[in-house]
Amino acid sequence: MSAVAALQNAFRTLLVAATPVTSLVKDAIRLDTLQQGDKLPAIVVEVPEDNPVQTLGEGDRLEGTAVAQMVCCAHDRPKALAVASAVRAALADYEGSVGGIYLDEVTYDGVNRDYEPPEDLGDENAWYFEPLRFFVIYK
Repeated sequence: MSAVAALQNAFRTLLVAATPVTSLVKDAIRLDTLQQGDKLPAIVVEVPEDNPVQTLGEGDRLEGTAVAQMVCCAHDRPKALAVASAVRAALADYEGSVGGIYLDEVTYDGVNRDYEPPEDLGDENAWYFEPLRFFVIYK
């Protein structure tokens, strides 16, 4: 399994185990993209940047640094902020082993808010995004 896949699965596992998170999004915690038919609020787990440690002759190792992003999606800003708050509480400063990968350090690194207005196709729902970035050291 690649480091990106291992990290995504580890973060999904941590979020599913966090009752404050699942009380808001139920099981809508996805890797890379939402599934057709997913209801909001939801979370998309992304790892847009991975910097594995390069070692000679040691084979594949799960070790390096990465940037993980948890995109909290909702139809209104207060719900998106509530999901983001629960996610940040569940992940910030986490240290431990999850699904075969050791997260040595998970540091909150900020948010880039976004908004997508409703389209004029009968869909009156806007989308609010709270993409939380985390710097990760993994082994």
